[in-house]
Amino acid sequence: MRSILFLIVTSLLTACGADNQNNTKQNASNGSEPSEQGSYINYLKTNHDQYSDFAAASSQPLPQTINGDQIYWDINAGSPEHAAALATHIGFMSDALYNNQIPRSWDKLFVLEAFLHEDIETTVETDGSRVTIYKTAATPCALLLIQTHASAVSNEFFATGDVSADHSAAADTILSSAVCDSERSAALTFIEANWQPRS
Repeated sequence: MRSILFLIVTSLLTACGADNQNNTKQNASNGSEPSEQGSYINYLKTNHDQYSDFAAASSQPLPQTINGDQIYWDINAGSPEHAAALATHIGFMSDALYNNQIPRSWDKLFVLEAFLHEDIETTVETDGSRVTIYKTAATPCALLLIQTHASAVSNEFFATGDVSADHSAAADTILSSAVCDSERSAALTFIEANWQPRS
């Protein structure tokens, strides 16, 4: 029987890790101590190739846009342990945003997601080794953000285990879109105050 692990009106950072900076107010754990911190990023990096699309086992998990406002993942994690690790990590990242922390504050895409997190609802369900994830956007701008983030998670993290890419240019593209006209000014102010680009 499925168990709904959490329903948090925040943003997901489905499989992306927090950075190593020591700013505890702005940054969540880097995942080096998953049993204590809740971030399973190192575990997920090591086991990224165990996760596949439930409908196409030969493919990395592929996000789908459904109902006009949702991103949906249907993932075969390979084992209940891998499923639990992914669900726990999603919860950790969502909690970080809910508590005004910004994982990966060097990546403008994640800073933008922190700004928009109240417009994104995340639901995760597990059923043995199966993980289903629903991210629902309250605005077109938030939908564009979660679509962009989901594509990066699929093509980089699940495909290769890479969590080092900087998606700041993607954030700029999102903010230049007409669907983000009403959010742009406040988002840029938030990013200016919180973005910590890598040197």
